This record gives sequence, C-alpha cells and structure tokens, in this order.
Amino acid sequence: MANIAIVKNAISNADIVRSHMAKHGAISTKDAAIYYGMTGGTVTKVISELRKYSNIAIAKSWMRDSVTGRRFASYRLAYGDIIPAFAIAYITR
Repeated sequence: MANIAIVKNAISNADIVRSHMAKHGAISTKDAAIYYGMTGGTVTKVISELRKYSNIAIAKSWMRDSVTGRRFASYRLAYGDIIPAFAIAYITR
C-alpha cells in the first residue's frame, strides 16, 4: 500500500516538461536527460501528446552537442503560445 501512495504523489513527466517549457520557453532531450533523468523517447512522447490534446504549436529543431558532436532535439513553444492547464490534466489522467 505504501508504494501506491508514493506513485500518487509523484510529479508526471508531462508536468515536468510543461513546467520547464513555461519557465524557459523550450526543452531539449539533452536538458530532460541531464536535469530530470528522462530519455529522449519520453520527451518526444510528452511533446506529441501536448501537440495532440492541447492544439498548440510546438516547433522542433535539431541541435548538436559541441563536445560530443551528437545530435539532440530541442522543442520550443511557437508563436509565444502557452500550454493550457486542461491539456496537462488530460494527458496525466
């Protein structure tokens, strides 16, 4: 029973991505991995759900790490859009 309570109090990945984008305007798969321990696939899935259920424009661009040379995706809110709360509620149900 204790494990169930822990899961209910956990912050969802959608909340983390939404919060980061609201504060910084963008999130990259590299940022998500470094700061939140998420994989690139997790971020991509959350972004896809935000696009689908909130009908906001999120632009994707490719970046290259200056040290390793590896490519990673960066997602930003297009046109100064905001992420509506109802979209997050729908995704995290």
